[in-house]
Amino acid sequence: MKYFYLSLLFTFLFVGDTALKAQAFMGFENLTTSQTCNSLTCNYTDPISSLGAHDLSDVGGIPVNSPTSASVLGFKSSFRPSRTGSSNTGLNDGDFFGYAGSTTINNNIGQIPTQGSQAFIAEDTDGEVTINFNKVDLAGAVGATFSMDYIVDGGFEFSDGADDLLKISLEITDCGAATTIDLVHATGTGAGGTTDLNTIPDAQWMTVSQNLSSFSACKIKLKIIIDLNSSTEEFAFDDIRFTAGMSLPVEFVAIAANQRKDAVLLDWSTATETDNRGFTVERSMNGRSFTPIGWVDGIGEAQAQVNYEFEDKNVRAGQAYYYRLRQEDFDGAFEYSSIVKITITGEASDEVAGQFFPNPAVSGQSNIELYPTEAGDWILTVVDANGRLLTETKHTLAAGYNLVPVNLVKQPVGTYLIRISGEEQTVYRKVIR
Repeated sequence: MKYFYLSLLFTFLFVGDTALKAQAFMGFENLTTSQTCNSLTCNYTDPISSLGAHDLSDVGGIPVNSPTSASVLGFKSSFRPSRTGSSNTGLNDGDFFGYAGSTTINNNIGQIPTQGSQAFIAEDTDGEVTINFNKVDLAGAVGATFSMDYIVDGGFEFSDGADDLLKISLEITDCGAATTIDLVHATGTGAGGTTDLNTIPDAQWMTVSQNLSSFSACKIKLKIIIDLNSSTEEFAFDDIRFTAGMSLPVEFVAIAANQRKDAVLLDWSTATETDNRGFTVERSMNGRSFTPIGWVDGIGEAQAQVNYEFEDKNVRAGQAYYYRLRQEDFDGAFEYSSIVKITITGEASDEVAGQFFPNPAVSGQSNIELYPTEAGDWILTVVDANGRLLTETKHTLAAGYNLVPVNLVKQPVGTYLIRISGEEQTVYRKVIR
């Protein structure tokens, strides 16, 4: 087995003369922004409008670009018209675009940034926006990795001459292994991409990652392309990391997923451990976009085999699930395990709603899995223990798997009744805050 050791001697080199040591990172922190509210005064207004392809500028207190500095990964935004509708004015009709504070992110997508208090958000671009990040030179890197968080919200489609689009790619150049890796390529109809945007869970942070160990002689550039056409369609991203020489001092022996009645039992082992804080257990329905579902503490220091397990009770008969582990060091470095897949056997339930997770929802944020047989609108109602109606939200769901957020952040500790109602049926669940 391969042993992993922490190295602090590797240097990242970006396009230009700036050399950055250790890992390159963009979390949109310590960047000047006044975009912290949910009003038109906080929306980006493009002074060039949608008259032609052009670079975007930081204007009106709404920053859309950032230079490289220290270990911060710089980027530049540009716009290309793609919509033909008479009401399409590009980023010139009061839509969100640029990096913003927690209030803006939460008010528009229903979740706070995953790292710090700022993230990048795009809404109703009425055209194609491309965000090019500075190149990273991986020359001499050992065990380099990439990861970032993203979130989508809305109903996506083809309209006004173009398909809604989200594309997250790594362009690998300056080496014999030059290629482009599409980590996410989703469109409003699924045509031309690898998936339909509507199948990505709404208002749920997702993580994409890539092992870059095969590209140690290359340069790599992150590119994000967004094309949206409605004020009810949003996309945000946060916590972008290129990490080199940070592979962790943990040797995985094995990871396995086995069905135990109506649950999945994950088993894994480590041969040795040094400075191991623990493991985030992540799950996916498609093997590409993963969501954290639990945490297991690590031993920390061990020179003999250590066995771990985690039980996932929120599963459904007939459904395939993918699992992986994010092993984390005490200083914040991390490494992903291999991915395992399991399909749950048994008779599938006719009920459209699964279970909540997490439950109890200690942070106030929970999620429920919904499996309607046909696409349509569903109403989610939250009622307190005294029968008082607290919130009622409408969700447009696709046929099959959906992950719907339930926000109880502003509610006191207690037990709440959740009603999910659609044309097929009405079901009830309890969640503890």
